[in-house]
Amino acid sequence: MRFERIPVLLRGTWFGLNRAFRAKLSGVGVTSSQYTILRCIYESSGCEVEQRELAHLIFSNKNNLASALMRLENVGFVFRKNEKNDARRRIVHLTDEGKKVFLKAKTIADSLQSQIKANLGEDDFGKLILYLSKCEQNFISDL
Repeated sequence: MRFERIPVLLRGTWFGLNRAFRAKLSGVGVTSSQYTILRCIYESSGCEVEQRELAHLIFSNKNNLASALMRLENVGFVFRKNEKNDARRRIVHLTDEGKKVFLKAKTIADSLQSQIKANLGEDDFGKLILYLSKCEQNFISDL
């Protein structure tokens, strides 16, 4: 295997996974990007997170996140409030409807992950997670 192909392999894997996930999400009412946002909010303490922190968690910038959050607000999945002690900080909250949609989409995501795990086997799946996590940490430390 040629190691200079790693970016191409990662990109191809990402596009294939995202395409499969988007197809399965089509009836749920969220996109794969919106799912990632909802997941990060859901997994945060109290189902709320500061907007700048959320941008960091999803590896995005504040402008892209702001437009995505506006769309999620318009459909009633999230709401934003300024922090009481610092009006510059906006806290993003998950609504009950947002939680329902997230959990429905999470079932699909979990199923897709189970398929990958079944194809790779338990040991190789664990290694994949380990190696991807190491790569992610290396890139985060470079920022």
